[in-house]
Amino acid sequence: MNRHQPCFDAAFKIVCAIIIGYWCDLMQPVLLPAQTAPMLALPLQSTSATFLRVFLRDKGPESLRPSGFQAGAPLYEQTRALHTERALKRRAKVLPENALLSLQDAPIFEPYLDSLRKRGAVIALRLRWRNSVLVTGANLSVEELRRLPFVASVQSARERLKPTTVQEYVQKSTTNCPTPNYGNALRQLALSRIPPLHAAGLTGQGVVIGVIDTGFRWKEQTSLKGASILGEYDVIRQDTTSTANRTDDRRDQDSHGTQVLSVIAAYDPPNLIGAAFGAQFYLAKTEDTRYERNIEQDNYAAGLEWLESRGVDIMTASLGYSRFDSTDESMPYSEMDGKTSLVARSVNDAARRGVLCFIPAGNDGITGSTLSTPADADSAVVVGAMAADSLGAAAFSSSGPTADGRIKPDLMAQGQRVVSASPIGQEYQAASGTSLSTPILAGGAALLLSAFPNMKPWEIREVLIKTASQAKKPDNVMGYGIADVEGALTQATARYGVVASPELLSYPLLEAQRVGIAVKNPGAGLEATLFVQFAPSQDTMRFSLGDGTRFATIPFAQFQRTPAGGAMGMAIAGTMQAQAFVEVRINGAAHLRIPRTGTLPIIPRQTSLPCGLNVSRLPIELPDNVKEGLFPNPISRATRTVSLLVNAQEPSTEAECGIFNSFGQHLFSEKISVNTGVNILPLDMSSLASGVYFARVRYNGRLSVYKFMIVP
Repeated sequence: MNRHQPCFDAAFKIVCAIIIGYWCDLMQPVLLPAQTAPMLALPLQSTSATFLRVFLRDKGPESLRPSGFQAGAPLYEQTRALHTERALKRRAKVLPENALLSLQDAPIFEPYLDSLRKRGAVIALRLRWRNSVLVTGANLSVEELRRLPFVASVQSARERLKPTTVQEYVQKSTTNCPTPNYGNALRQLALSRIPPLHAAGLTGQGVVIGVIDTGFRWKEQTSLKGASILGEYDVIRQDTTSTANRTDDRRDQDSHGTQVLSVIAAYDPPNLIGAAFGAQFYLAKTEDTRYERNIEQDNYAAGLEWLESRGVDIMTASLGYSRFDSTDESMPYSEMDGKTSLVARSVNDAARRGVLCFIPAGNDGITGSTLSTPADADSAVVVGAMAADSLGAAAFSSSGPTADGRIKPDLMAQGQRVVSASPIGQEYQAASGTSLSTPILAGGAALLLSAFPNMKPWEIREVLIKTASQAKKPDNVMGYGIADVEGALTQATARYGVVASPELLSYPLLEAQRVGIAVKNPGAGLEATLFVQFAPSQDTMRFSLGDGTRFATIPFAQFQRTPAGGAMGMAIAGTMQAQAFVEVRINGAAHLRIPRTGTLPIIPRQTSLPCGLNVSRLPIELPDNVKEGLFPNPISRATRTVSLLVNAQEPSTEAECGIFNSFGQHLFSEKISVNTGVNILPLDMSSLASGVYFARVRYNGRLSVYKFMIVP
């Protein structure tokens, strides 16, 4: 199987069998840079077309690069334009500054392609790292192509990649939400101890994850509509990852990919919460479920190159290859050595560029060596499936070792009866397979990277392995054991220092805004400084976030300062705002910045808490000398408004405030939205005359009555 298709419950299979079809909105087109357009000339959808892999000797004659491959040279700048700033920044974590780009990253030499076209070749796909192209054509002569001086080798795409046919080119030169209610999805995350990281405010913020699969129906799924999808790329048809309105796709084409994405990106409590729902995502569709062919390895490699160039930090692909249709050559286990198959080579290439790759072990059982490639890739984190009772590996989970004797899988996560989303039948279902256990741990790794953005891929892999359940006695069924993401965070903390939520906390208290950070383990020698810039002034004020509270108190009047010759601050929703960030130092040395780059808005009288944060652990309760009620009291007619102070410890709710006169007559009521934490809610009293009144407030099952006066 090339797709580790989850094993569904019998009842669900019956439901699926009687479903006639479905219809959904057409998803938006893929937005790709202009440089990518030439490689998207031919959809790879024909099951009858003959495709050839043509491996080229070089990236063009060296005589055309007199200055070599370096900054300023035309080919270098052309290569640089293919990569985002984020991709280069991620590479800088693992590569020297002067080696962020190599000739292997350069585009295919266009004159070589022109020569191929003159001989009837239609370019279907380009792989820069392999320096190869996938071609098709009615009258192509393989022998003629092989005789071309710039061609290293030619092979059918129906064949597996053979070591003897490949000559590697060697280079000569702010979302907020309440504390999660996981529902039935709690078990699959709790086994890997992921929820404690959510409670610390870590949900994958600042991390970009690439997912390779069969397609993704994320716009139609309730749990995925809020996911941050940065881009999509359909390698097969080069248009979109949606299968809507297509007659040439199977109706379940994107079912598997939707399930996999939901396990990591979903947020729909209490139905389903993904492991890293605060991360951002790029999606690549590489699988055609109508067949099982070698060409899908080429698609996978092209999708991975695209994801790497977009700047993903982590890649997860619940796919594997070993056996193919009778028309194609299958791969013997002797070649599961991590350096032979096209996909294993591509995973290793991505890892060398700083991408942490998560790969499923496979679903061929725990008896014997049953891995599929690229689970044999040395640099990959290979994930097996635990049974639903967590007492051992699921019977279907593939085992190692690799052909060259290395232990695989690396880690285990729940892979049986995993709650996921599906575009067919019921929106949520329990499914099984290493396809589901893999994205759980990819999400766990995203939480670690969110806490420590400077961690290198192999460092994340190391802390996950060292803290797994059988780290000291690994085997080829469960590898190093069940992953413990919280334990990995603790070990990373010992090495890298304090853990803080990547977002700022902000809430009103009387006539001031409290702004601070959530710190999981303050430790000794920690100093935090809040830098606030009040719009439109360019002045920046510093506030020390002292020991214990980690908060600064900013009077509302500060947000309304009028700079000399200027107007009031920037208006947003009827109030003023500022931009802020925090610098954290340990023993005087710079440690982290919140956020990593740029600033976050601070809006007075609004509550903003990092999604998932355990509010009960934060010092946001009212001071002892301040109680809930109406302020000020008495109220001047000139003031016209009164502030109702409410301190809600539960997730967002609604408060009803009724106003009565001294005779008990009901005058009016207002319903007001209340967020978790301290809320100061304005009430308009301009219609009331001077006298004594009562306010009755109901929220979260509480009833309070406050007496107040309006004076002339």
